[in-house]
Amino acid sequence: MLYTLVSLLAAVGNAAYISGNFYGSKTIVFYDVKVSMKQTGTPGYVALRVTGAPGGNVDCPNEKYELNGDTLTMPNYGTAGNCATDQFKAAGLEFLGATYDASAETITVHSKNTVLMTMDVTIVCHKVSLEDIPKLAIPSLGADLAGHFYGEKTIVFYNVKINMQASTTDPGYFSLSVTGAPGGNINCPKEKYSLVGTTLSMPNYGTAGNCATEQFKAAGLQFLGASYDASAETITVHSKNTVLMTMDVTITCHKVSGMVSQMLAAQYLTAQYITGNYEGSKTIVFYDVKVSMKETGTPGYFSLSVTGAPGGDVNCANEKYELVGDTLSMPNYGKPGNCATEQFKAAGLKFLGATYDAAAGTITVKSQNTVLMTMDVTIVCHKVGALAAPTAPLQRILRNIAANN
Repeated sequence: MLYTLVSLLAAVGNAAYISGNFYGSKTIVFYDVKVSMKQTGTPGYVALRVTGAPGGNVDCPNEKYELNGDTLTMPNYGTAGNCATDQFKAAGLEFLGATYDASAETITVHSKNTVLMTMDVTIVCHKVSLEDIPKLAIPSLGADLAGHFYGEKTIVFYNVKINMQASTTDPGYFSLSVTGAPGGNINCPKEKYSLVGTTLSMPNYGTAGNCATEQFKAAGLQFLGASYDASAETITVHSKNTVLMTMDVTITCHKVSGMVSQMLAAQYLTAQYITGNYEGSKTIVFYDVKVSMKETGTPGYFSLSVTGAPGGDVNCANEKYELVGDTLSMPNYGKPGNCATEQFKAAGLKFLGATYDAAAGTITVKSQNTVLMTMDVTIVCHKVGALAAPTAPLQRILRNIAANN
């Protein structure tokens, strides 16, 4: 019994620990993956960070490890709620194990990536000194963007524009706008971001109800990731478009300032509203189709009416809209239970989009009619004054006069 106790105490006293900080990197299918393990001050714990992986980053500031011979393990890995377990899974990674070579002063990490393709990845991390850390650009926490970034690219005749402006009052948040994409626009005035090393991510992306998640999906886009280059002052955004065809799209956004930043912010990042009431009409195969959009008194909402369409009328008294640049959209269109969604469908119409011209005082509405035949219809609505609309008898009199002349 005494021998057993002495052996146990000796084993505890001889528990092995790694010493120092370790760093390694590897390029995997154009992704620069970096791994860093740093001492925390508590034996048996390490600050573990992985950045640049296709599926996202890993940041566990206090992860427990065990060293048995040359085998390095994370005993809590696989346990629900464990940092490494949850973050490796979220990043599309699986930790397979690690080995420690004290003489070579290396830690070799084995993992599996499942995002781009299922493949095993091995990265050798070398011991580094505190003086080497700045030279190696080892990922650090708490980095924030500053300023306004803008980029654009023409993709199959679509001029796609991206604006990102870091918040000056809420570090870690930016306003994000994407306009001109084939499937629609994105407007997230307060989206959380994380900047670790050169990797820029949106940690809430993929969570139900998150602005970027919902609006990227509605626009037929998938956010793949972004990288930040502080020296070049650029943010390179990677996304996938699935509307016209499945294709990866890369847009580089450059930092802008002064009047350019103010102009772009006013056009794309500041909430905009139409003012006044708009009416338009067009005869389509003997049908006199009329469109009316009126202010409701609540910014961002209008009363929408479409009458005379072959399949029926649309009457939505309180429909939400968004105005980004000259693009007017109905963000709830396409969602079950939404007034415009249900009534456009019942009327045999499909809303394709609208553009606003403040100088001309017009809203151009584009839709598709599927009742008599499938055809795209464009109706220009002009701003009208506060005069009361003609009564039905007066309309009939005017039509009779027009018919007799």
